[in-house]
Amino acid sequence: MPEAVPLSHRAIPALDGRQFDLVIHAGRSPGIGRTDWLLADDAEHLLLRRLAGSSCRYLMLSSRAVYGQAGNDALTPGHATAPASAYGCNKLRLEQAGRDLLGERLCILRLSNVFGCEWPGRTTFFGTMLTGLAERDEIRFDMAGSTRRDFVPVATAARIIARLAKLGAEDPVLHVGAGVALPCAALAEAVIAGFGRGRLVATGPQRDGFVFDVGRTVALTGIASDEAGVLGAASAAGRQLAQLRR
Repeated sequence: MPEAVPLSHRAIPALDGRQFDLVIHAGRSPGIGRTDWLLADDAEHLLLRRLAGSSCRYLMLSSRAVYGQAGNDALTPGHATAPASAYGCNKLRLEQAGRDLLGERLCILRLSNVFGCEWPGRTTFFGTMLTGLAERDEIRFDMAGSTRRDFVPVATAARIIARLAKLGAEDPVLHVGAGVALPCAALAEAVIAGFGRGRLVATGPQRDGFVFDVGRTVALTGIASDEAGVLGAASAAGRQLAQLRR
């Protein structure tokens, strides 16, 4: 098996002349969610430019945010993109830049809501839940708890990405998610159960629901998820948080 070499963004300028079979970019530039973000200044765009003249394949970790308001239908990899946020617009621009620079050597992996026991203080959806639980024994939503979204445990997402890397998937776009439309309240209650205490407060309408069609990814990798597995991982994250707070 070829050697895996982890590199930070700071190492990108030193990549000239080095040969790689595959590059997986798992980072995120801090400013990508801002309206003043510039493609030319983005670390991943710099990486893409450095690799444009090579022969290596590239797995780009993108986001479901490129679809915008998804509605109730399962999103296929060929679904029209219509980002509704600066983050989604910027991720879509990175995707197009990757296509322009790498062509068929690029495989875009659009991720659903990947979660794990994030250290409280992060502003992701799951990180915000954990912060509220750790600091106030409370998870608060500004939407209805019945809002359904696709959540995938980070360990499952990592297995899928590793399998796709090994297989050398040639699809232009693939989904990495559970393919389960899980009520956000169910996820929160599983975290609370693992943590051992707390309550959920949900106010507002249903919004920003989505679920991925992951049929092609499952067919390629053989890795499938279900509701019980997602809820079990959420409960485990709650238990980890309780241990961290002791």
